[in-house]
Amino acid sequence: MTLLGRQTINFMIRTAVKVLFRFSAHGMANVPKKGPAVLVVNSLSFFDPMLISASLSRPALFLVNKSDFMHSRLMPLLPLCSVLAVDFGNPGDEEAALLTAGQVLSRGGLVALFPEKSMSRSGFLNPFDNRYALLARKHGCPVVPLYIDLMRGSRNRVFGRASVRLEPGIRRRATVVCGAPFGPQVSSFELKQVVEELSVQAYELRKTHRRSLGYLMVRCARRRWFRLSLLDTTGKSFTSGTRLVSSIVLADLLRKRFSTDASIGILLPASAGAALLNAGVTLAGKVPINLNFTTSPENIAFAITSCAITTVITSKVFLKKMPHLSLPGNLIFLEDILAGITSTGKLLALVKALLVPAAILVNERAILPDDCATIVFSSGSSSNPKGVMLSHHNIISNIEQMHTVFDFTCLDCMAAALPFFHSFGLTVTLWFPLVAGFRVVYHPSPLDGSVMVNIIKDQKATILPTTPTFLQTYMRKAQPQDFSTLRLIISGAEKLKPKFASEFIDKFHVSPLEGYGATELSPVAALNVPDTTLWGATERGTKPGTIGRLVPGMSARIVDPESGAPSGPGKAGLLLVKGPNVMKGYLGQPEKTAEVIIHGWYSTGDIAMIAEDGFVTLTDRLTRFSKIGGEMVPHGALEDLFLTALGAAEQIVAVTAVPDERRGEKLVVLFTEQAGTAKDLAAIIKDAAVPNLWKPASDAYVKVDAIPVLGTGKTDLKSVRSLACKAFSTGSTSSGIILVQ
Repeated sequence: MTLLGRQTINFMIRTAVKVLFRFSAHGMANVPKKGPAVLVVNSLSFFDPMLISASLSRPALFLVNKSDFMHSRLMPLLPLCSVLAVDFGNPGDEEAALLTAGQVLSRGGLVALFPEKSMSRSGFLNPFDNRYALLARKHGCPVVPLYIDLMRGSRNRVFGRASVRLEPGIRRRATVVCGAPFGPQVSSFELKQVVEELSVQAYELRKTHRRSLGYLMVRCARRRWFRLSLLDTTGKSFTSGTRLVSSIVLADLLRKRFSTDASIGILLPASAGAALLNAGVTLAGKVPINLNFTTSPENIAFAITSCAITTVITSKVFLKKMPHLSLPGNLIFLEDILAGITSTGKLLALVKALLVPAAILVNERAILPDDCATIVFSSGSSSNPKGVMLSHHNIISNIEQMHTVFDFTCLDCMAAALPFFHSFGLTVTLWFPLVAGFRVVYHPSPLDGSVMVNIIKDQKATILPTTPTFLQTYMRKAQPQDFSTLRLIISGAEKLKPKFASEFIDKFHVSPLEGYGATELSPVAALNVPDTTLWGATERGTKPGTIGRLVPGMSARIVDPESGAPSGPGKAGLLLVKGPNVMKGYLGQPEKTAEVIIHGWYSTGDIAMIAEDGFVTLTDRLTRFSKIGGEMVPHGALEDLFLTALGAAEQIVAVTAVPDERRGEKLVVLFTEQAGTAKDLAAIIKDAAVPNLWKPASDAYVKVDAIPVLGTGKTDLKSVRSLACKAFSTGSTSSGIILVQ
């Protein structure tokens, strides 16, 4: 093809990309202006070669998977775009393609490879092969990593579902980020980590066009005005339209009545009223802070004082059920606020909901992406609670990350009972439905197994975010047909026991999907997802015993806990993560923030390993290790050993440690009646193939009525240790355990 013809085609490609997408490219100066180079790019869609072509000032040859593009209407246009479709299952075809690529490099040209071999069906970054290294070494040229960030949209249309759109506007946004070149010696695992870091940059670039939670909520409600949106078991129900009007009414009242308050405390369980109140406080330009009513009065008072909250809104009905609570500050009842709503106020709110531009309605110009959207106090399962500041960018990014790998649609219905004071409940069950538009049904207590089963059955719920502890309760109450409509069970906050997961699948034929996160991560960091079959191929989404793969836009490193030296694939170490969902910091505690966030990397405090395929396996928390005789003893591994031997699906054994004068620490095993006797447990560990230092002493077994759990369903490690200390009369809850935080 002549130079003029090539320039004409490149111009047409750039024009088409700018028409189809809101497109931008960054860091393209890293691509050599002349001479050969191998470009390594992630693969998300049929438009990948067009997007990269539009980013480059030089033409490039693209090697793509033929089996993927057979399903695309763009197949006939591939030769015009310098795209070579390769059958990577055919050695002869692959060898010929690499030969052609080598000829291009020999002439000083560019070759773009997609090292995942096939297009990502799920949105995750798949393992890289080493074809790039073969070409780069042979021709002595650099390897240049690129990342395509493409807002989700196409897969829902393929599935024929009503797509959830989180991004305002008709055209999808597409961004290409280019990193610094590497030598051909870089391993495929290391190169994949580099591309992951580019994905972090891509999500940071989203800040330039990031809207607030309030803005997205208003836009969503207007798009789905007549669709049923919020329900709860008290009988309240709201369409998207009535939900928006109600939120605006509350916002107007709160703005007028509490004009000087920057933050407003909310003390309510999961319900339609609590969701509307959170929305109203946000629309009023204030920060909603959901208080943990399951913790001690001292912790609640600490949260109120540290956030400088002067007003706490609760309900008379709810407060009657919590007579032990004593709250400082100005206590306002929701019933009294609702009594102040007038017909004029409702009419004015309706006019605003229908006519006032969303940006004006939420005062969008006054809200920056990094502004605090809420403060969530950590559960205090292993230490005192800390105020985690989450920004609009944190929460929206985490919602976008989940939406990229899960197939949420406006036809979905979520059964929700997780409290909003927990980050899992806040992001997944409160804000996700508000900005995405699918239906959500609330119940105030996740412990009410029968009620939750009825919600799922009667409302034909398709999504259930929960914890393993709560899911065990539902399993006992439900019949197989009760969960027939569920397609996504997202399990977080604690480890999902393999035996329980297997029993659940056998009974209900739907798999609980274990995820991983932390309050500091807004909270989701990694997920298992259903296997995805699309465009003639199936991509594995779940690996039992793991927490899944990192959600898009996140990068991870495994390092030695003491030296900080990086570890390779399959080696255990301290898990560090970076991404757009990493918190702003701890409220009023810059020193603690600096301890856990170093150069953007958040130290999770978890010991983990990352396999070549990207699946992450957790070993234990670093805070759950005891140093005995110079050896690190993992409490979680010991618990798993006991529970596996007992064939238990529930947490009937917990391992902790108490101070010991001779060894520094002494292992203690708390157990319930279901676990048998101390003699039975001692026999299990006696025959186990573990070091002797791992084996608790014969007098270290303490029987308890139940293993303490938090209101979120997570094991209360602080109370477990306190019970152990009390049993051994150490009079101390201090620990010799290594603390990351």
